[in-house]
Amino acid sequence: MKKSDCIEILGGTPGLAAAAIGVSPQAVSDWPDVLPPRISDRVLAAWARKHVQSLPQAFRCGADASNADAQAPDQIQRQESPGAALLKSIPQAGTSL
Repeated sequence: MKKSDCIEILGGTPGLAAAAIGVSPQAVSDWPDVLPPRISDRVLAAWARKHVQSLPQAFRCGADASNADAQAPDQIQRQESPGAALLKSIPQAGTSL
């Protein structure tokens, strides 16, 4: 992803791009012309938070999170991952089988 493309999709100026991803305008100025994945991922995440309306509530922040019909984080049902269930089934050190 090119630096110029990233700046354009995040508002058109280095200052707006910086604000969108939480860095200083100087940091944006220091970006290379072709961005590494760690920076381009942050750019895409910032764009998605701003533009994708179907993001799950857990991924929203700011004004989107204060939506009146949104569930509070403690009311969202979380599903246990298969990995967590597997770890729970393994006996801990010092316990008998």
